Amino acid sequence: MTTHDWSIAGKTVLLTGATDGIGLALARELHERGARLLLHGRDEAKGRRLLADLDGDHAWYPADLVSLARVEALTETVMKNEPRLEVLICNAGVYRTELEYSTEGFELTWAVNHLAHFLLVNRLVYLLARSEPSRVIVTASMAHRFTDGIPLEQTVHPTSYDAGEAYARSKGSNIAFTLELARRLEGSGIACGCLHPGVISTKLLHAGFGPGGEPPRRGALRTLRPAADLDAAELHGRYFENDRPTEPAAYTRDPELQRGLWELSERLTGLA
Repeated sequence: MTTHDWSIAGKTVLLTGATDGIGLALARELHERGARLLLHGRDEAKGRRLLADLDGDHAWYPADLVSLARVEALTETVMKNEPRLEVLICNAGVYRTELEYSTEGFELTWAVNHLAHFLLVNRLVYLLARSEPSRVIVTASMAHRFTDGIPLEQTVHPTSYDAGEAYARSKGSNIAFTLELARRLEGSGIACGCLHPGVISTKLLHAGFGPGGEPPRRGALRTLRPAADLDAAELHGRYFENDRPTEPAAYTRDPELQRGLWELSERLTGLA
């Protein structure tokens, strides 16, 4: 497969977190490129406004990723309604300054940023396979480097809480998951990769790291590149920073951690 063989035009793309920040800018870029969008978000009013604004053959799929039951319901609806899915972009993310818990009782930042997307990808992998060549893009962050590792049980059920550490672990989990997913999907026709979209002016950045940041469109364009422009071989099993394949922190590349994270995530989501 060469680069010019892949075009996002005419492809069906599921984008999580489409109503704010990078996701909103990315939805507009994908629309301009001719993709058909399955837009996800929590806020029904924002979703309906976005659908009207884009004015195309797109669809709105609401779900609060804080609840695995709602993620399950989302995937069931997508599988029922959509005959094809060529691109899944796991973009939604949160940063919580205080310790909060998901519906199922897991630390919320990790549950939304990693666990909900783990379930989403695994439930939709058959639709992606049926639509291949297809791809999975996971929005990670250079913030994964702000921690030395992911102690799994402490991450899920913390006995103390540091917001920056929790966010870093969730982003490290995004990368470790993507690398393990790539290994499992080798030769399947589904390419997958992850990226740091940049330091972007979003609600998440301001909640966790203060003011500043580049415009959301910059993050959207960095996400669009692996989704729309790269050859599958250039994308598969790689992490990108500043539009370049970059080696992530060593702990994310540890096969034992990758397998342990996968097995724990399977158990917590009920996939095991």
